[in-house]
Amino acid sequence: MSDIFPKRATGTVAGFGGFSGAVGGALVAYAVGRILQNIGTDGYTIPFAVAGTGYLIALLIIHLLVPKIKTILI
Repeated sequence: MSDIFPKRATGTVAGFGGFSGAVGGALVAYAVGRILQNIGTDGYTIPFAVAGTGYLIALLIIHLLVPKIKTILI
């Protein structure tokens, strides 16, 4: 994702992406723990369904938000 930003912003974009992934992972781990506490071990269906559709939703969002990338000859 950082390759669509200027060179001076690459580190910032990569850092923000890493931070977002870490916070998202912590929130998902907490949510799955709560689901399993309330439903039991049969509750794995919900996290797997969310994880399976999450990639498709993320791909759709990226395709909608990222403009067409053109090659620039320098």
